[in-house]
Amino acid sequence: MRQAWGLQRSGPRIQAAVERGVEVARARWGIERDGQFLALTGQSITVRDRSLAGSGTLRRPDMLPPTELRAAIQEVVTGSFGASAEEIVPAVARMLGFKATSAQLREVIGAQIEELTRDGRLTVQGSLLAVASPSPSLQPV
Repeated sequence: MRQAWGLQRSGPRIQAAVERGVEVARARWGIERDGQFLALTGQSITVRDRSLAGSGTLRRPDMLPPTELRAAIQEVVTGSFGASAEEIVPAVARMLGFKATSAQLREVIGAQIEELTRDGRLTVQGSLLAVASPSPSLQPV
């Protein structure tokens, strides 16, 4: 917000006003918060290539939305019918338009691989990670 308004810094009043605005948006319009990122509830996630982004901020690893990273990871794993974490990281980086995979970018993507594995959306199958298949619904007999 600070950059959008051309401010050098944001003090406590500006930060509090932005937080109040976020809370109103969450309450009224179903905005979801994922760390420092906001999204519309139920919105489809688009993995965006940032190679031509004019703003350096859009290419910083800490400015990559976790939901977009998780979508890219699942796309890579699904397209490959399984992949190791070592294969997933550079493939996701390329999808996002990064030519090189810095240590910080590896860390950010790796954290989302761990999140997907922890919550059961990725499963370990031998040496590969695979997208977890949905559990079958119980059918009456």
